[in-house]
Amino acid sequence: MIHDFQLRGLFREEREADEALAPAFERFRRASLPIGTSRRPRIHRIAVPMAAALAVALALLLRPRDSEKPPRGDVAVGADSLTPEKWTAPTDFLLQTPGRELLGSTPMIGAGVPNFSGVGSSAGSKGKQS
Repeated sequence: MIHDFQLRGLFREEREADEALAPAFERFRRASLPIGTSRRPRIHRIAVPMAAALAVALALLLRPRDSEKPPRGDVAVGADSLTPEKWTAPTDFLLQTPGRELLGSTPMIGAGVPNFSGVGSSAGSKGKQS
């Protein structure tokens, strides 16, 4: 039976043998790089984005100002219809539900049952005449 210390020694010997056969990491890393690749960053990796940023900044700073445009708050056509007091939403008609006059008032308790005999009386009277 093999004891733990003997097993550890066998594993250590195998690891040392593997390390002796393995190539140096730096040599292996250099061999994997493409030919002509250097460690220093090339100037175009930094210069191209900087030139693009500079061009955008200059374009924004030197763009011509259009003085004939009205300020943002002034609208030449239909300015009166855009005031909050006069403006209506295009979907306001959806808020006008049938029977909204009943929902706009509070019923009085003890006043009795409301008389709805006039509502739909023309349809009901036709059925009774036959």
